[in-house]
Formats: sequence, structure tokens, C-alpha cells
Amino acid sequence: SSGAAEAPPLGGRAGERASGRAASGEDERQQRQPVVKSVLVYRNGDPFFAGRRVVIHEKKVSSFDVFLKEVTGGVQAPFGAVRNIYTPRTGHRIRKLDQIQSGGNYVAGGQEAFKKLK
Repeated sequence: SSGAAEAPPLGGRAGERASGRAASGEDERQQRQPVVKSVLVYRNGDPFFAGRRVVIHEKKVSSFDVFLKEVTGGVQAPFGAVRNIYTPRTGHRIRKLDQIQSGGNYVAGGQEAFKKLK
């Protein structure tokens, strides 16, 4: 009678859960979903610009240069093409796409240096 207590649970779903197949299949699907980040970008030195939301979809924005082009179109800066992205408080220059955090705020600049606003 001790063998019956050790028997695996009956039924297809319970068997899948015990083997881990169902759980790992869901994890793999989540990992394959494309990364999408949404950030708020301001114009360098423009205290009146309310900011523009820019969505970074990894399938469309494959590199930092492509991101700079997206921001250039989004903020319609009077200085022309966006060449630099900065953090708003410290003016730290962002150089790679993976440094950008979803929900973050950033400052778009051209060739000029970061301009700190009050």
C-alpha cells in the first residue's frame, strides 16, 4: 500500500505541471516578446517645451543612431538633428540604447553642450 502513496498524480494537466513543461513554455513566450520602452524627451535649453513621448520598439529601433533619428522627428528641435541624449538632472550623456530606462526622462541636444535649467 506504500506504493500507491508515491504514485504521480493522475490527469494530463497535473502531469504537465509536475514535469514543469507548462510553466517553462509560458516563460519562453514572455522572453521572446519584443522590448518596448516609453520615454519622455525634452529639448536642450528649452524651458517651454513640454516634452514629447518617444516609444522605443526593439524591432524598429535597432540601434542608438535609429533612436536619435526617432527623437529628432519627435521633438522637432530648432537646432536640427539630435546628436546627444542627456539625463535631465546631471546632464550625463547617454551613449547606448540599453542605458535608456523605460519611463525615464531625457534631454535631446544637437552639437551644443548640455544646458541645465532651473
